[in-house]
Amino acid sequence: MRLSFYPVSIQEVQSLSPHLTYKESTSPWWSIFLPIVGGDFFILALVCFLFMRPLALLWDGGTCRHILIGLSILVGHHIPTTNSVSALFSQWPFLPHSLFGDVVYGLAYQAGHLNGLVLVSSAIFALSLTWSYQIARNRGLGFITAWLLLALGILVSSLHWSARCQEFSYLAFLSLYIVTFLAPIGHRQRLSFSAVIMFFWVNFHGTFALGLIMLAVAVVSDWLSAGFDLRDTYQQSKALPLPTVKDTASAGSAGWKLLTLLTAALTVCLNVRGPAIYSYVGIYLTHPLILFKTDEFRSIDFLLGLPVWLYLGFYILVVALWLISDRKPNPWEFILLTIFFCAGLHTMRLMPYFVLIALPAAGPPWQRLHQSFLSARLNGNCFLKALSSLAELERRVGRQETMLLASPATTVAKIAVTLVLATVFLIAPQFKITDFDPHRLPVRAVSFIANSGLKQIGFNLDNWGGYLYYRLRQPVFLDDWTPAYPTAFLQEYVAIMQAQPGWQQAMDRYKLEYVLIPPSITLGAALINSPGWRRVYHDEISEVYRRAVSTSH
Repeated sequence: MRLSFYPVSIQEVQSLSPHLTYKESTSPWWSIFLPIVGGDFFILALVCFLFMRPLALLWDGGTCRHILIGLSILVGHHIPTTNSVSALFSQWPFLPHSLFGDVVYGLAYQAGHLNGLVLVSSAIFALSLTWSYQIARNRGLGFITAWLLLALGILVSSLHWSARCQEFSYLAFLSLYIVTFLAPIGHRQRLSFSAVIMFFWVNFHGTFALGLIMLAVAVVSDWLSAGFDLRDTYQQSKALPLPTVKDTASAGSAGWKLLTLLTAALTVCLNVRGPAIYSYVGIYLTHPLILFKTDEFRSIDFLLGLPVWLYLGFYILVVALWLISDRKPNPWEFILLTIFFCAGLHTMRLMPYFVLIALPAAGPPWQRLHQSFLSARLNGNCFLKALSSLAELERRVGRQETMLLASPATTVAKIAVTLVLATVFLIAPQFKITDFDPHRLPVRAVSFIANSGLKQIGFNLDNWGGYLYYRLRQPVFLDDWTPAYPTAFLQEYVAIMQAQPGWQQAMDRYKLEYVLIPPSITLGAALINSPGWRRVYHDEISEVYRRAVSTSH
């Protein structure tokens, strides 16, 4: 099995140096997951995350809940069954739905505190993008075009960089993508691998439903492909020491893929909730307060600027490559890409999944166009000549890359650099992370609360509840795990936030001592004008209100 990157033969590469000898790679198909071709990007991404923007992943209060659950499991040796974070519903039934991810975060925190967490999270994000890049290179993108599209994908997905267990699902998503559509394996192997992936996916994060959608697309695609020969026909190259993965969807039986889907659906039940995981996810996604609770579930918002517009441009670009190239997509590829593009429009939280498969989707048509541009480099208009020059430059760069990858010393050097970066980040005092991002979370306000002797519970923004508990180790009014609270209570929370009639009576009933909210919230304006409350702290991120001394509980 061989990897196809460029329309370049071994003879062309060997012409650069007669002393180099190339052999066909006998590496197994799964070695596509090893960060070999994408090793440069993996290291660059680590440098950016660890040393340039280490707080880029520490801006979500929900991260704290994962840390706390993980530590509880590791220290207490039991899975929590109640909502201990809540001051009002501490005995309310609760089971973590990201058990494996919580444990990984707990281990990372034990090993290196917030630095350990950032290191693990950065590595996962970097590896996810590296896998997508390597699949794209495998399917036909060259060095230059792949890096350009990778930069586009980074800008789009940056909206959702956060140390949350969802990041583990990116690896599961790409693994299932390879196994289902690209890996040259038999039906029984595909069924087994899919089941294993889904088992880990469901225990890392609740987005496992995306995997079931992917498997369903494979079944539908086989039905649509019945009677048509849609085998991948783009040329294979022997230039790089990685295995070939190729489109195999049309070669299989829809019956086997339906069985794989059913097996995966049953495997999902192997979690702490059992089959109830389906109803849990369904309730969570249909909860009436989800959209109020967090911005990440809202539909696409063009006011967010460049990343959102680039998201649309990414889809248009891939479709345009399909249209102008004679390498048309297989049914599964068009259906899958369109489904996840539309899903990202509906819920921006799903935008990174589209990015991860859009990059590989551009590979086959670009490889065909690459060949055309090379053959047309002496003819055509200026635009065509520019594309021809790009294709020629990409081929030359590819030759140099091939020779570098042929040397084991290159791989050893990349591994060594990665280990050194990780070690320096964990042990060097100047890189120690002491808290979360103060520009996104109320770091200074919580310090004020801790120093002010406020011991009773206070009203807080839901997403800040986990961080508040993490810092004070005191139960809080509310955190962002919506299903862990009664619906009536959550509705009352919204009414207080919006300063609806009766908000003062509700705060008196709960005996709230202080209020921690962002500026410009409706409740803040009401508190300013209320004689029973006074603002005791404010900055650009948060405000703290305290009951007036004369107000009794």
